[in-house]
Amino acid sequence: MRSVTCVEETVSMKVFELVAVWADTIAYWDSWEEMEDQGVFNTIKEAINFHQRFDFTGFFLKMLPSQSENESQSSVIGRVSNFVTRAIAAYPSATWRACSCIHTLLHAPNFSLGTEDARKTLAVSFAQAAFSRFQSVSDSPAGIWKPLLLAISSCYICYPDAIEQVLRKCDSNGYVIWACALAQVSSTSFSPGLSSASEIKLAGK
Repeated sequence: MRSVTCVEETVSMKVFELVAVWADTIAYWDSWEEMEDQGVFNTIKEAINFHQRFDFTGFFLKMLPSQSENESQSSVIGRVSNFVTRAIAAYPSATWRACSCIHTLLHAPNFSLGTEDARKTLAVSFAQAAFSRFQSVSDSPAGIWKPLLLAISSCYICYPDAIEQVLRKCDSNGYVIWACALAQVSSTSFSPGLSSASEIKLAGK
């Protein structure tokens, strides 16, 4: 994807076909391991960049047959988003990287009127996963849960009413909990409270 320079090369190198298979492979990823996962996250960035440069027909958003037994049809964006959603609940650095992908996945793809519902579905899924993870780590150093709040915010900006409902469904006070925590990390006196050198390094990334 990185080396493609023209539309003709996407055809001759069968990039779209390869991307679809790759996205299908990572959709139900369950072999979480730092180095391998980093490669997947890097490729997600390349895929989104490729989509913006060469996906003139909306291939990344079309429903495609899946080779997985878990799902009959899904889009490339949907498959990638499924990986990101699952990564939110993985180890801390995967959570950070997943949250950094959410805003890009919601705003970079060229969602047309016909696929706007797909974008809303992604936002709801991301918000549910991020808030659930936030609840489980809210007693941890703020540097761990801050990206979760920002990920929820990206979803909220797109669909405020739907995301508010999601938060309230997860917890009757979910919307208030999120808003208060967001206000806390947004204040000028906020200290992230990172407790180790590894967390500080991670925050810098």
